[in-house]
Amino acid sequence: YPNAINDFNTYATAFPKGAAVGDAAFNLGLAYRATGDDEKAIPAFTAALKSDPNDSLAYYQRLLAHYNTKQFDKVVADADMVLAKTKNPAEP
Repeated sequence: YPNAINDFNTYATAFPKGAAVGDAAFNLGLAYRATGDDEKAIPAFTAALKSDPNDSLAYYQRLLAHYNTKQFDKVVADADMVLAKTKNPAEP
């Protein structure tokens, strides 16, 4: 994962307004979470959400990072966003 973290950071620095910057930030957050660094994952997922504020997976991953860092008030806020942004398959 260290190489992935380096690559995603390099992309974000080189192309701050690039078409895939949100995806890079999301994947950076996943790489940080995989290495157990939830503190660094949180701003990565926040950056991904700036690119796509409707990304329920980014809210969910940030929720998990908040939980692991014992930021429980933020867990609830992100859980509310996951529920709001996730389409109910029972609804047309």
